[in-house]
Amino acid sequence: MAELWDVLDGNRNKTGRLHERDKPMRRGDCHLIVHVWIMNGKGEFLISQRAPDPGRWCGMWHTTGGCVIAGEDSLSAALRETKEELGIGLVPESGLLFKQYSEPHINDDGAALFDVWLFRQEVDISSVVCQPDEICDAMWASKEQIRRMIADGTFLPPEEAYFYMEDLFRFCDKMNFWQALDLLVEEHDLVIDRPRGTTHPRYPTCIYPLDYGYLRGTSSSDGGGIDVWRGTADTGVVAIMVTVDMVKRDSEIKIVLNCTEEEIKIVSHCHNNSEFMKGILIRRE
Repeated sequence: MAELWDVLDGNRNKTGRLHERDKPMRRGDCHLIVHVWIMNGKGEFLISQRAPDPGRWCGMWHTTGGCVIAGEDSLSAALRETKEELGIGLVPESGLLFKQYSEPHINDDGAALFDVWLFRQEVDISSVVCQPDEICDAMWASKEQIRRMIADGTFLPPEEAYFYMEDLFRFCDKMNFWQALDLLVEEHDLVIDRPRGTTHPRYPTCIYPLDYGYLRGTSSSDGGGIDVWRGTADTGVVAIMVTVDMVKRDSEIKIVLNCTEEEIKIVSHCHNNSEFMKGILIRRE
C-alpha cells in the first residue's frame, strides 16, 4: 500500500490534500519530516547504521528520522519512527521540539518541512531491535565520536543532513537548572504519599491542599527523596520552593509541578503560614 503524506502549506497548515510518496510534488506543496535525537545521562546520543542496501547513504550512521504519514502529528511520527527502526518506546514527555526549518526538494517543486526532536531518555542498548530492511546496528556515541565518524566518512555529512548538529550539541552542553529538574522528573517515578485533602502525619490540623510526594530514587537534605507539589494542570515544572524549617533546623527545595497560577499561590502560602516555616518561591525563567 502506498505511503501517503498530508500536504502542508509553507506555514505548516494542512491543505486537506494527500500526496503519495515518490510522486512529484507541486510548487508550494510541502510535507513534514522528523529527526529524532536521543540523549542519555552521559551526554551520548543513540545513533544507528543504515542497512547496506543500494539506496542513498547505505551503510552510513545517522540518527532516527522519517516522513510524517497522513493523519499523524510530529510527535506521534517521532515516536513511531523510533519504535519501527529501533524497537524503542520513547516517553513523549521526555521530548523537546528543538528546531524547525524547511528545504526545497531537489527533484521536484515541493519542499520538506523538518521538525528536530531531542529526547532525554536512558535506553538499554541490548533492548534495541533493528528494523532489518532499514537498520543493521545501533550504539551510543559521544559528540566527539560522532565528529570523528563524520571526519572518516561513516556518519551522514552534517552539511547534507544535519546542518544544525553543532547547535544541538551546544544546547545539550548548556542544560540549565530547569532542564536538569525536567530530567529528574522524567527519569524518576513520582510517589504521592500525601494526597490532596489528607492530614500531615505529625500535625493533624495541617491538611494538604494539593498532592504532595517525592521523586523515588533521588535524595534531599533530609535523607528522603526530593519533595514535589503536584497540581491539576499539565504545565511541567513551573517553580521551586526554597524552604527553611526552624523546627527541623533544615532547608530544602520542593519542586512545583503541573500547577496553575492559583495552585502556585497556594503552595507559597502553605510554606509561609507559620512562624516556624518560611519559604521563597522561585519561578521558572
